[in-house]
Amino acid sequence: PPDPGVGLVATADPLVDHRLQHDLRALAALVTNPGADDVDRAVERIGINVAVPLAELPDELRETAGTLGLDVGAVEPLLERLLDALDGWLGRPQRDVLNAWRRRDALIDAAVHWADGDGVARGIDEEGRLLVETGDATLALSAGEVHIS
Repeated sequence: PPDPGVGLVATADPLVDHRLQHDLRALAALVTNPGADDVDRAVERIGINVAVPLAELPDELRETAGTLGLDVGAVEPLLERLLDALDGWLGRPQRDVLNAWRRRDALIDAAVHWADGDGVARGIDEEGRLLVETGDATLALSAGEVHIS
């Protein structure tokens, strides 16, 4: 079963799961660069809403964005903790990373849609792609925006 606190989607966007409100809000984004040098993907940048008051976000983001709601002084210590945590994953076997990701899969069994279709999220494959059952087939999505229906 997924970890009840923080979940990941296949595009690597961590979500805060407010289960009592049945509300998933995007807290951060991890942007990858496909085809970088000798790897399939490389992390290009990470953005985390650490000290952003929701009221200061544009209207179109207030329903979907989340924030840690911390003081601005918490940004640097959080960055240090994040870098330490990421350092702990470097060099780990792919299987370990995928298993940890799967335990936190926030989209598992959720109805989803994207620009080219819709279906039900069925997990993460061995390449880190989102598996979506469309009724006709199971697709492995590796790029683009996927929304919970």
